[in-house]
Amino acid sequence: MSRNRKTVDYQQELADIIESLPDATLVIDKNGKILFWNREMARLTGYASEDMVGQGNYEYALAFYGVRRPILLDMIMDPKVKFDQEYVYIHRDGEILTTETTIGRLQGRERILWGRAAPLHDSAGNLIGAIETVRDITDRKQVEDQLRDSQRQLADIIESLPDATGVVDREGKIIYWNKAMEDLTGYPSERMVGKGNYEFAIPFYGYRRPVLLNYILDPSTNIDREYSYIHSADNVWYIEAQTDKLRGQEAYIWARAAPLYDHDGNLVGAIETVRDVTDRKRAEKELSDSRRQLSDIIESLPDATFVVDKAGVILQWNQEMAKMTGYSAKDMVGKGNHEYSLAFYRGERRPMIVDMIINPDLDLSDQCVKLYREGDVVVTEDNIAYPKGEEKVMWGRAAPLYNSDGQVIGAIQTIRDFTERKHAEEEIKRSHEQLEHVFDGTVHALAVTTEKRDLYTSGHQQRVAALSVMIARDMGLDEHTIHHLNIAASLHDIGKLYIPLDILSQPSRLNDIQRLLVMNHSEAGYDMVKNIPFEGPIAQ
Repeated sequence: MSRNRKTVDYQQELADIIESLPDATLVIDKNGKILFWNREMARLTGYASEDMVGQGNYEYALAFYGVRRPILLDMIMDPKVKFDQEYVYIHRDGEILTTETTIGRLQGRERILWGRAAPLHDSAGNLIGAIETVRDITDRKQVEDQLRDSQRQLADIIESLPDATGVVDREGKIIYWNKAMEDLTGYPSERMVGKGNYEFAIPFYGYRRPVLLNYILDPSTNIDREYSYIHSADNVWYIEAQTDKLRGQEAYIWARAAPLYDHDGNLVGAIETVRDVTDRKRAEKELSDSRRQLSDIIESLPDATFVVDKAGVILQWNQEMAKMTGYSAKDMVGKGNHEYSLAFYRGERRPMIVDMIINPDLDLSDQCVKLYREGDVVVTEDNIAYPKGEEKVMWGRAAPLYNSDGQVIGAIQTIRDFTERKHAEEEIKRSHEQLEHVFDGTVHALAVTTEKRDLYTSGHQQRVAALSVMIARDMGLDEHTIHHLNIAASLHDIGKLYIPLDILSQPSRLNDIQRLLVMNHSEAGYDMVKNIPFEGPIAQ
């Protein structure tokens, strides 16, 4: 009686354990009769325990397949049992079998099930039954499929990126190395994927060393000294570096690295994009050299010169400009809003001719003494009152600066102090006017002297000169020619100075010799004036 009691207690304890299992579980005896069908199995299949326990003849299969047929635990009871293609796989680990299968309709929907079957033995080791545990892994498999799809999409996206791109996991092991990265480095994906220990760096630097994405994984990594330029923004890092190992050649590379996080915000890896910017860096150097050469040229110009961009901001202010204005380049370069005019117009901000280049509609002709255009160049002359109170006469020339597309990107203005030159020109003009007055007076004196010697023709030269001027104006001759004609007419009888006075004033008829002297007075007059440096052809 005590032994039977213990057996009952043991069976109840076993039943309670099976009933409490979180997985759907069934147990059969050696004859295939169902001994246990726990509540999770009832919930999974919709078949109650009381309807299943005690049943045989593959009754359990009806709950899954709708037909009586062997299932996984039947292979435990009879290893010779064969299945069609119901199972994705069957794996044996000792006496334990595991499998996966898709059930077409389990409680009205397709399910993916995982099963595990094991034998049951008595104390003597004899096979007395089997136990099978079943899990509905439909949701997990769908998540796994979605994950695989997501990973495939991610792989396709990374592979299609035009930039060379690599991805590492949390341990720094390479998990993606796209086609563009293969083309850039010459290292195929199969050689790189799965590698860690700074393998990422070898194609670029020829040895193992931290690169930018290693800093993402471990911010304590010291990489500052490795790069000529490093910058971060919004948790994304950028670098530029020079290497002589990229495909065995010197190259400049630009890289961008960012962290990768899982759904919970945990860091799971990093992605780095790399570009070969060698051509760009060389072009930048050439541009920098060109700008330096241009700057040196402008700086060495003997004329005061400044350069502005299209916005009117001063780009260059050479030493001659600093000497002329007293404003240093340090005080002027980088400033706009007509800052350059302060140096010339007593602190007044106003446009200058350089602004006519930037804005072709601007007209400053009413503000300058002289202003004209020579093609796309503007030339001016202006009186400028310096801050020191000095009045200066300035000559200026402004021209456009073009880019390679022919677009105006700025302007250059050169300024010369014409004050002394203008004073000299005015002095020369005054001297010239004085000489003209003296010369005109001399001509008049000669004409009067000639007429004084011949009282019979007094006033004749003035009348001839006046008549000649009237005729010349009527002919439309220019004033310069008329002026020369007036002088020639006033002196046309100067040769009479060679005729003795008694012949000129003789009231009686002239003899042949006297007449010959009078007739030769024109030739004598030519000889008198031919060597005088008149501006016009007076002697002719």
